[in-house]
Amino acid sequence: MVHGVSAPGLAARPYFHRYTEDAVDLCDVLSSFSSQAKATLHELCRVMGLPGKPDGITGAEVERYYRDGHIRQIAEYCESDVLNTYRVWLRHELFRGRLSDAEFKASEANLAEFVKARGNTKPHLACLM
Repeated sequence: MVHGVSAPGLAARPYFHRYTEDAVDLCDVLSSFSSQAKATLHELCRVMGLPGKPDGITGAEVERYYRDGHIRQIAEYCESDVLNTYRVWLRHELFRGRLSDAEFKASEANLAEFVKARGNTKPHLACLM
């Protein structure tokens, strides 16, 4: 909308509706839709035995990093969030019964292989596996 780009495909699904079958807001679901009981992604990861966010930049620092021109560090931070969110989502889907144990393990193995294959260009992700 900001750039005047047409996106008629957004009407193909209720993109702007939070509570649909084809979308899940893990933060909402895992806090039982409470506005006061929200855990951070890092806290969720740590409780689940996952490494969580690497040391360094935090979400509160992204604006400063942007102003200082540290775009690569922001991208790496965002990539780690995507990987962590995916792993929490896999656990959520296993818990809900939408993934079998074998499917869960296969997804984790595929993710580990994906990260390993990019080890030379994305070493910041290796510590998350």
